Amino acid sequence: SSSSRAGMLSVRVTKTTASANIACHLDLDALCRGFLNCDLGCTANTLVVQMLRPRCTVQVSADGCLKASGRRSVEDLRLALKRVVRRIRCLGYATKFRRFEVQRLTAYAELGEKVSLDPLSRIPGAIAESGKKDLVRLPRSRQFEGVEVTVESSGKVTLRGARSEAEAQQVLNAELPRLRSACDPNYIGPTLSVSDRRQIGLMLELDCSEAETWQDIEKLVQDRVSSQAQSNLLQMWRQPLRSDKRDRAGRNKDRLNAVLRLLAEQVSPI
Repeated sequence: SSSSRAGMLSVRVTKTTASANIACHLDLDALCRGFLNCDLGCTANTLVVQMLRPRCTVQVSADGCLKASGRRSVEDLRLALKRVVRRIRCLGYATKFRRFEVQRLTAYAELGEKVSLDPLSRIPGAIAESGKKDLVRLPRSRQFEGVEVTVESSGKVTLRGARSEAEAQQVLNAELPRLRSACDPNYIGPTLSVSDRRQIGLMLELDCSEAETWQDIEKLVQDRVSSQAQSNLLQMWRQPLRSDKRDRAGRNKDRLNAVLRLLAEQVSPI
């Protein structure tokens, strides 16, 4: 088994939203002249400050409410809000940093293995979605109703809505048993639809009408794909975002990469 099975996984924070309040009325036009990298927001009672260290966005309301968001840790956002409050104080306002609160936190963890989404989608309350990424939204637990957990077939688990990193970790630990039970290192994907076969056949320059699974596609690639098709697919593999936008088969990116990895082993770099 993989190393991820050996112990508990740790979450990694990707985006945080936090707030604070200085409990005083602010003249945003005057404040805007006292800040660098700032602009008045879409509404007249919001000032948007782009912080560089730490890099995040801080919104200042006329009633003294502050909101920071970005791909930073909770402590980074606390520091950013304190710096904004300190600057406001230097501009002549009697302010105090108070009521700091984490409103929303997004984190993720990698299981390290492919996940079969079929058993997870049959859990009462779970919602299966297909698109660029196949995923399942797990039902929310009573203990952590504000946290949404989504699982992708690649093994990535995303947690949205936690109020702290510790809460996100608790939710992940609670969901790990059924996530582990769905792990399947040999799983590539469900049976291909007719439209999937048609689109992938165009990309591979092969007749994929008889290919029912991704294992069948891989066999076709290994046995009969032309060198020109290999070159074309390698170029697409090196520009995955562009191919996702242009090709319907890009929605199967995770599974298609399994095919592309086979090509990489057969063709020298372009």
